[in-house]
Amino acid sequence: MRFVGCVEGTKGGGMADTPSPDVPGSTGPVPVKDRRRSNPSRATQVIVGTAVAVLPASQRRRYALEFLAELHEVGRPAQLNYALGLLAHSWGLRLALKDTNSETEGAPTMHKPLRCVLHLHHNVVRRNYEFSPPARYYECTRCGRQRDVPTPTYPPGAM
Repeated sequence: MRFVGCVEGTKGGGMADTPSPDVPGSTGPVPVKDRRRSNPSRATQVIVGTAVAVLPASQRRRYALEFLAELHEVGRPAQLNYALGLLAHSWGLRLALKDTNSETEGAPTMHKPLRCVLHLHHNVVRRNYEFSPPARYYECTRCGRQRDVPTPTYPPGAM
């Protein structure tokens, strides 16, 4: 989503019909000079657009408008730092939004940890005491995958 202009319907050279923040109770237009101080720079707009792009499609517009409103409240020198913070935390926000969406849609889906997807399981030996002698098996502590412990085979006459 592109962030263009401070107020919808105004071009870069006009004045917005919003109250002046400097004068309490003022209903006059904000001068262009003051409005340019709070407009996000092009770099800030690109960074915020990138942060919003990783969010789920159903939530992008809402957060883009919210972030734009917050940028206008931050002074121009601090806007770049604020936008970089949004970018740094956008993936965490995406995960939080996906979790809330899956809970509202029905049963949440279980995601396999990355190490287990790469077959780097953290196996521990477990015992099933229903059998005599107890059966041993490996179980991954991250994903719960189970597999049998291989029984040693000895060549004939080795024992």
